Amino acid sequence: MDADKIYIGVKARTSPDSAKQPAILGKQFAFWTTQLLGSLNIVADAMTSASAVGAGPVTQLNTIGPALKASVQILSGSLSSFQSKKVYIE
Repeated sequence: MDADKIYIGVKARTSPDSAKQPAILGKQFAFWTTQLLGSLNIVADAMTSASAVGAGPVTQLNTIGPALKASVQILSGSLSSFQSKKVYIE
């Protein structure tokens, strides 16, 4: 099947443009998301050990850093769940 646009489901074809959901390229999305999560992981590490010059640790950042790191790990582990095992696009 090939066309300029392919609609899957009646609502995909008949809904107003604002309600239509475009498909995403799974591998590109996974790569982009992996890069973003990697960057967030670096930020989390920096937050965990953040300190102000001459003033000691920044406790708010030191507290939030590990929580962000844990969230990044959970999200990283669930990336494959976004990819269909049945539908493939170019």
